[in-house]
Amino acid sequence: MGRTVLTQANLHTYQRAAVSHLLDCPRAHLFADMGLGKTTAALTAFEIARLAGDAHRLLVVAPLRVAQSVWPNEPAKWDHLQHLRVQPIIGTPKQRGAALLRDADVYTINFENLIWLVEQWGQRWPYDWVVSDEATRLKKPSGKRFRAAKKVHKLPRRWTGLTGTPSPNGLIDLWAPTYLLDSGRRLGKTFGSFKNQWFEEDYMGYN
Repeated sequence: MGRTVLTQANLHTYQRAAVSHLLDCPRAHLFADMGLGKTTAALTAFEIARLAGDAHRLLVVAPLRVAQSVWPNEPAKWDHLQHLRVQPIIGTPKQRGAALLRDADVYTINFENLIWLVEQWGQRWPYDWVVSDEATRLKKPSGKRFRAAKKVHKLPRRWTGLTGTPSPNGLIDLWAPTYLLDSGRRLGKTFGSFKNQWFEEDYMGYN
């Protein structure tokens, strides 16, 4: 018995709403619980934008297993995504370097190697759409990963933050992932100003 291949018509109503949201808002968060098809929605939005000439190369930054298996395997399940070429940038520095040179539509890399990737490309950044899958991995403003992402966050036209837990340790976690979308337009130009405006400090931290 052959494997069932889904079509774009099989997308749930909420997934179609998510696709429209990502297309209408070039730099946006998509908050949805695990298992609700954020990966498929993001790939579908990218494919529509790609066909319209509005996007060419998608970079997905994700946890290692997700970058290695989930995103590369997802297109095969869908008729309208099957032709997308997904290239993981995983492994040793030599293997990652070789992966950078392979022609693909979608590239995936784990958060731990984001710093390396930014160092490789610098201002020559070739990805016009970046998806941060589990955006809260970049929630620490003083962290090396956030600082690396900050160096290139203005270069792609589109930046999407995906997560089912946007504020795992409280609303204070929202600043850094949102800054990567809008350079501080919504929540303030600095983490300090965000804390001072919206939080009170006590012995437990910021509330």
